[in-house]
Amino acid sequence: MRSMRIGTAFAIAPLFFAFPYTFGGPLFETQASGFYENRYFSSISYTTIGYGNIGPVGPLARFLAGSEASLSTILAALLVYALVKRSEL
Repeated sequence: MRSMRIGTAFAIAPLFFAFPYTFGGPLFETQASGFYENRYFSSISYTTIGYGNIGPVGPLARFLAGSEASLSTILAALLVYALVKRSEL
């Protein structure tokens, strides 16, 4: 059950990061316009792919993009750990 909760958090976290990019004002500004493009930017940042076609402009947007990449790494490690522990039972 723990792996399911971690997997769900891993899957929906980029959606929550897209809201500040879209509605946060100039401090959270990105090169994207609209919620859909900011959701795309959030997903790309979250998965640490970083295609380079959209980037953070505002100072808090840069911080949030880095935090998003760090969070995804931690959640991915937790998910793998939970799956391995589950398979040992």
